Amino acid sequence: MAYLINGALGAPYNPVPIEDDDDDDDYGHIARRTRRIEEEARTGRQLAALVASRNAHRASHDGYGSPSQSDDLDREFQIEAVLEADIAEVIDLTGDDDFPPIPARAPTVPRDRVREVRSHELPNGIRLQPGTTVELKQPLPRFGVEFLRLTSIIKSGWDQDVTLRGLGFARTRQLGGMLPSQLNEVAMVAEVSNSSGRQWVEEAMIDVKPSDILCVRELRITNALFPDHRFSRSDFEEKGKRWVEKHAPLVCRYRYHVHYNGSNEKPCEWAFVRICERESDPKYKTMDDKNINRWRGGKVLGGSHNPAGLGHPVCDLETEPSSHVRALNPSPQQRYTAGDVFSGAGGASRGIERAGLKLMFAVDHWAPAVASLRRNFPHSRIHDMDVFDFITAKDTGCKVDILHLSPPCQFWSPAHTVAGRNDEDNIAVLFSCTDLIKKHRPRLFTVEQTFGILSPKFQEFFNLFLQGFTKFGYSVRWKVLPLANYGVPQTRRRLIMIGSAPGEKLPPFPPPTHNKDGTGGLKPWATPKSVLASLPRGLVHKLHQPHNIKRYDPPKRRWNADTLARTITTNGGQNYHWTGRRDFTLLEYAVLQGFPTWHKFEGSYVKKQIGNAFAPSVVKVLYDHLVDWLLEQDGFDPASARRKNSRAGLPADLSPDAYIRLDDNDEDDNGTPSAQRNVRDLNRAAKQELNQDNDTDMMDLDGLDALSDTETLRDGEGPPEGGEHHGRWDVMEMMDVDMVRAGEEGVIDLTVDRGRGTAEDPCVLSD
Repeated sequence: MAYLINGALGAPYNPVPIEDDDDDDDYGHIARRTRRIEEEARTGRQLAALVASRNAHRASHDGYGSPSQSDDLDREFQIEAVLEADIAEVIDLTGDDDFPPIPARAPTVPRDRVREVRSHELPNGIRLQPGTTVELKQPLPRFGVEFLRLTSIIKSGWDQDVTLRGLGFARTRQLGGMLPSQLNEVAMVAEVSNSSGRQWVEEAMIDVKPSDILCVRELRITNALFPDHRFSRSDFEEKGKRWVEKHAPLVCRYRYHVHYNGSNEKPCEWAFVRICERESDPKYKTMDDKNINRWRGGKVLGGSHNPAGLGHPVCDLETEPSSHVRALNPSPQQRYTAGDVFSGAGGASRGIERAGLKLMFAVDHWAPAVASLRRNFPHSRIHDMDVFDFITAKDTGCKVDILHLSPPCQFWSPAHTVAGRNDEDNIAVLFSCTDLIKKHRPRLFTVEQTFGILSPKFQEFFNLFLQGFTKFGYSVRWKVLPLANYGVPQTRRRLIMIGSAPGEKLPPFPPPTHNKDGTGGLKPWATPKSVLASLPRGLVHKLHQPHNIKRYDPPKRRWNADTLARTITTNGGQNYHWTGRRDFTLLEYAVLQGFPTWHKFEGSYVKKQIGNAFAPSVVKVLYDHLVDWLLEQDGFDPASARRKNSRAGLPADLSPDAYIRLDDNDEDDNGTPSAQRNVRDLNRAAKQELNQDNDTDMMDLDGLDALSDTETLRDGEGPPEGGEHHGRWDVMEMMDVDMVRAGEEGVIDLTVDRGRGTAEDPCVLSD
């Protein structure tokens, strides 16, 4: 394979590939594609310049400060707003599935006098039957489908009109560069309605007439990695590319799924799914376990991190499939591993740890973010280095079970509104993800990115980014998710991608936990008022000093705090307290962004650290879902295995300086009568309600005793999994008290719900 070197596109991290099968006639196509990508980069620079000009004009009139050239993320969200109309023309951004359902997206055959027949003979004598693959005279306009594998032949109506029904296939070169463009490689195309309730195979069917058929072709559907089972090299060398294209076998290794919400004609989700062993033609299938073994050298069932060393070894799946080596549960301390690149201040890392994974490393090159990472994740390797240095470093290559990537989309960075020598590096940052996948070879990966990259203005750019994963045989799913559906009280939307290695099944997206009205068994959207009500009056915290925060005189317009806040960005995103009199405090911004109150921000630019983050509360939901998926794929019961990690990610440091203090007098002292009375009342109520026959060893908090970092309630067992509390745990629920486990010896810390006292976000009453 060669690489076209052309301006910003000729870097090792940013190549335009020229496949070995391409001849000189194709170079013109590649050159045209290169020019389109360069035009997209130019469009990005123009958008950045437009937004920067608007910001400068606004700053000169509003009197609240000038725009900062460092706030790239703010401009990213502003550019999203500019692009949203174009994106909404082709993509369903509503996040709703309330559109009326439709029975199918493909043409349907009238139901009067319908019958299936075993075969049908064309006028040229070719006999068709289910299982035959045919080539169409003209590709279908949607996705360039030009081949059908027949599943049924139907006669209908009084004249017994013949309809051929089957699954459609398009050459990979017709898919805009999302898959490598390799000769005679095809992908199955499946359009699916999310709300129809039908199997995807039924919905993906395409109907054509016998007169549409050109000829019969050989199609090999396989889960084997490229180039297995393709045409022979001798045919290519002796008969030429044109003959191979018209006569040699076709090979399908992917399904391309396009999802719709009900009858909405705009897609809402996409996926490239590797053909699995079960879907392959018998003659061309291989074990899925062999594919994962060849890609990453096997896998550890139940998770790669096992400090006790007593868990399951790396399985050599070439000789022994994973189904033969499963145990009932992973070992007690075993966990899946993760890495976080472009980590910022640790939003994704925090959610990953809370989901029970072992965070092996985090990577960032911005000093304030690195300081926050080191403070919050002392047991993980924090790499303060440029992503390219990280990729090439010899001591940074550990394999992980899941890898998270939040690459900045810098081709529209305001610092690069004019083309220059740095453009190559700026564009290459996004494409470094390809080398990160190759370096760490994760079983699963996730990407968080601006949805602006899905604009038709940047189609070539995104498609080439996607090919960076599919070129290695990864399955990839992507969708624009409204984060309010996962508990974030903002209008924030992000492009989220999930990928799985060759041989691994591709997970779906986690189901929403919230919706606007709280219907269908979901919670209502969290709002700024409901979330910030958890911060008690009189709270003293270095990031929460409402009396010292910026004031607005005259006040800004009041707004309804029972609705979603605007998207929080690196300068707050035009958010302010709903009274209109002040800005939010930094702690309020952090809570609105989904951070637990005990996450620590170091150094300067705290608001930027917060706005840059992938909301930890959303990451926890996502990674809980992915861990359960891996456990199930590894043969374990997720509910049973997850019970052992119910305390995952909670802080081990219970020192007073690490947490919020409750203080009625706004002084740095928790010995106020009010605070003592709260603890005493809770203790007395607990003593009255708890059954003395249980195993609880409750210390006396009456009188002069206080709850310190070491003096905690102790109990041998916690509440059952799944949110079901019985017995004494019901007492705790009635008292608005949650018992949160911390440490390794069954220590439980008393936390108060009004102070963010949940298992996800405890507020410790410290002395």
